[in-house]
Amino acid sequence: MIERVLQRLRAGDGAALAGTDLLIRLPVRQELVNAILARQTPDLVREMRLTFLGDNRAILHLEIDAPVVGLTRRELSLRIEGDLRPGVQDVLDFVILDGLKLFDKPIIQLARGMIDEQLPAGIDLSSKRLRLHFSQVLTGMGYDYLLPLIRSARLETHPEQLQLLLHLQAEPNP
Repeated sequence: MIERVLQRLRAGDGAALAGTDLLIRLPVRQELVNAILARQTPDLVREMRLTFLGDNRAILHLEIDAPVVGLTRRELSLRIEGDLRPGVQDVLDFVILDGLKLFDKPIIQLARGMIDEQLPAGIDLSSKRLRLHFSQVLTGMGYDYLLPLIRSARLETHPEQLQLLLHLQAEPNP
């Protein structure tokens, strides 16, 4: 039944969920997030995995084999910032708090074009943050048909777990 509703939504028929007002708290284990990251990892990245801590903090374990620089390993402390509200705020930031070394920032700036080519649409990396443009990421994943239903979204971290808090709402039939 859910697949039929999703098929109707993909076809642009929002009446399938008319009147729906749904708050979802979806806990996702760290292992699943890392399995997804492993499949999405750009070519120059040998390893990319996250360790979730509490209070919207995480550690990004990164191993990159880039031209000129060679093999580089870093553990970056991150803080997740931002609540997503379509039409108001469409970005979610993973702010880099700690873990970059002296020459990492200029190297990231120099290699940015090469890195950007390999990142999925809607994801930007700078020496200060990893930024997700929510609508572009959903569109790139083929879920753009859900965008009209999303009222808000937020990520929270808990030890070894990422939680997605999502508010979906469809207008009632007239």
